[in-house]
Amino acid sequence: MISLFFGVPPAIRYVFLFFGVAMQGDIAMMTSGYFAHAGYLALPPTFFVALLGDIAPDIFYFGIGKKNPLFLKKYGRKIGLTKEKICHWNDALQSHKKLTIVMIKLTPYVAAPAFIALGVMDVSWRLFVGVCFSVSVFCNLFFVFLGYRYGEVARPFVQAHYWIGTFSILVFVVLVAYCYQKAIIFITKQFDKKSKKVKNK
Repeated sequence: MISLFFGVPPAIRYVFLFFGVAMQGDIAMMTSGYFAHAGYLALPPTFFVALLGDIAPDIFYFGIGKKNPLFLKKYGRKIGLTKEKICHWNDALQSHKKLTIVMIKLTPYVAAPAFIALGVMDVSWRLFVGVCFSVSVFCNLFFVFLGYRYGEVARPFVQAHYWIGTFSILVFVVLVAYCYQKAIIFITKQFDKKSKKVKNK
């Protein structure tokens, strides 16, 4: 895994990081933390670029909804935005606006279509960017630090058993990402149940 960065100019490494986080945030953040500890990336720009990569897609999808109010009617069903889902998010926004944005932001494979829907709904740019930025800062601090810390702990083992140690990094990153996603899905389901109870009262 580390060999992927051999011979690659530093500036290109950050470009890879940006798109890596944009596509698979948590895994790319942890990996970047490990690379920062190994000396292939500098920690401050790693955090900054990862932050941009995490929040840029959110703004892009939200902007689609803001600039195209009729987007849901034309393409909603094609991207999985059924009337039930839209009504559910709209109801959740009425009772917990900030918390709804947070939960959508953290839920795997939901954010893109949901943020398009939020752009069409009554959500301001200021609120949306503020909440997403706060969540992105927290996630970056957590995952980049986790990867960096793992680099410190695993370094002696990697030096003694290079390929086994490198493979262990991949296993660690995937395992943490899996547990994180399962935890978020569970929390989201609990949030949905509470939202439905509030609606029925």
